[in-house]
Amino acid sequence: MQKKFYTKRQHYVPRFLLRNFSPDGRSISMLVLKTGKRVAGASLAGQCYGDYFYGDDGSMELAFGQEEAFVSALLKDTTINGLNQLNAEQLGKLRQFVHWQRARTQGMVDQLNCRTNTIFKSIMKEIMQNNQNLEFSPEDLDLVEMKLTNPQNDAIYYAAGALPLMFDMMVKFIIAPKGAEFIISDHPVTACNQFVENNSWLSRRRGWTGLAIKGLQLFMPISPFVSMAVYDSSTYNFGSPKSVICHAGKLDISRLNRLQAINAVSCIYFSEKFYQEELDIICSQRVEHRPARETEVSMGPLIWNSDGTGRQKMAITGVDLRIQGGFSFVRILDKKTYRKYDSDILPIRNKQLLELARRFSAHLDRKVEEGRAKRGHGDRPDGPPVSDP
Repeated sequence: MQKKFYTKRQHYVPRFLLRNFSPDGRSISMLVLKTGKRVAGASLAGQCYGDYFYGDDGSMELAFGQEEAFVSALLKDTTINGLNQLNAEQLGKLRQFVHWQRARTQGMVDQLNCRTNTIFKSIMKEIMQNNQNLEFSPEDLDLVEMKLTNPQNDAIYYAAGALPLMFDMMVKFIIAPKGAEFIISDHPVTACNQFVENNSWLSRRRGWTGLAIKGLQLFMPISPFVSMAVYDSSTYNFGSPKSVICHAGKLDISRLNRLQAINAVSCIYFSEKFYQEELDIICSQRVEHRPARETEVSMGPLIWNSDGTGRQKMAITGVDLRIQGGFSFVRILDKKTYRKYDSDILPIRNKQLLELARRFSAHLDRKVEEGRAKRGHGDRPDGPPVSDP
């Protein structure tokens, strides 16, 4: 019997990030969202982990550990002077880190499982409508919940194929003003799209935060005073083009904290001095928002072919996080109305990178198939290829 990897407790939010919110490197203040209970001095090592979360062979755990060691060294000095010293290659490494961090959490696992469950039940309900001889009813579906067998690896596999879509994104650092602080959650990369949200025509569509979509913005706090931003530089100016630093106002921080709370799975973390009144506001805003990992499936009409087979369109949409305004440090460059834009999907940011991602994903599929064939397995590799924005 193969021995399991020695690290059982595998963290999906790196401890070096949480330590930046800790007074002593060992404890952290947190809010349990289900109960609203504030906990001071919670064990930092006991946060954001699962037993063998990435598997028991240690391959993914070691790979993420190496990346975390490199990134923590880059972010050791989060002062304005320290951040301004980062070069283009190092900023590229940080951009890649944000991409992986978005894909590797319990929040992404829950989202994939929710999507799988919703799709399964939507398909089964369609089958029931066209077949009255089944031995179970639509109500029986409520007693069943479909889950993926290995959603962590599915999410990471998808992220690997989609990595080229990040190549044109810019990295900057948002600095909190005096008297305001960032919070961080157990799913710390929030995705939004100020460009689409503020366009009355495009905002009628769904899927604002697909990796290939024009106007994508990603935010991840790295301390109570600094958040990293990864964004579409063809659509926005973030602060001055001469600096990687953007100075934010208190309303900006409040909006970014709101997105963190909505995006969280079960906990948010903060410095021990964070105001309780702010936490109360954040909790109420989370309750008012639609759950971040919900999925909707819309089925088109069933069209029968001459050979007796049928075809049907399926539209799968998630929840788009709304900023509810804008950010003072962001200027939208694209002022077009898009009233004549009639595509079913939102504008693509870079069609060349989308094609590159599709080819790269197909290459990964072939490599995995070759590996499985050598081991005597002919099954399709786990994880979805990049087939849409």
